Amino acid sequence: MKEFDSIQQARNVVARLNELETLVSEAERKRKEAGDGGDEPPIPPHMLPPDEVLDAHLAPHLAQQQSQLNAKLQTTQAHNAKLFEDIKSQRAEIESLASLLEKVLEDVNNTNQMMDDVVDDVARETRTIEAES
Repeated sequence: MKEFDSIQQARNVVARLNELETLVSEAERKRKEAGDGGDEPPIPPHMLPPDEVLDAHLAPHLAQQQSQLNAKLQTTQAHNAKLFEDIKSQRAEIESLASLLEKVLEDVNNTNQMMDDVVDDVARETRTIEAES
């Protein structure tokens, strides 16, 4: 009996049993607050289908991964929106430069046409002068 009492005191058995009783009563209180659905007792975990057990274990990890992926998606979408605006401004700049280039080419063509007219006139005058000499 003395040995049993010494083991009880050394391992603090009474206090731990009181803690266990508190935990059990708290669990019952939480179950009642959660409203399990009344008369039907909960299914023990070892009786659940494997898919449900697996889902229960993976759900926290998958939720964390999903939130990280959502954050990455939002960052990528914001980056893509900025890139799209840059592309639109570059396209507008390209269009303005292309229209400016077309105007320059038109001026060059007009100048070339005028040069052809002048060259023809100068060639005619030169032939006339040579013929007269």
